[in-house]
Amino acid sequence: MFGQDILLEPKSGGSYTVRGVFRRTFVSVDPDTQQPVTSTSPLLVIQDTQMPSGEPPAEGDVFTIEGTRWKVSAPPELEGEGTSRVYLRKA
Repeated sequence: MFGQDILLEPKSGGSYTVRGVFRRTFVSVDPDTQQPVTSTSPLLVIQDTQMPSGEPPAEGDVFTIEGTRWKVSAPPELEGEGTSRVYLRKA
């Protein structure tokens, strides 16, 4: 099964349980230097089909993960395989 249960509260209203993979920190590769870069920004990877609208999360949507509320802080990055990377900040 993909990820863990997460409470979603879209800025448009309502609340839903979705599943996603939460990472407090993550490592990515700098496209210019090809060097690994560690980020302290929390990241949520979610299947777009988990979203009630079928669309990626929007800036301002709130996720409650392991008892902490997180707000979408930037437009999600579509991974091209039906998942999105969602960058979060504490709500």
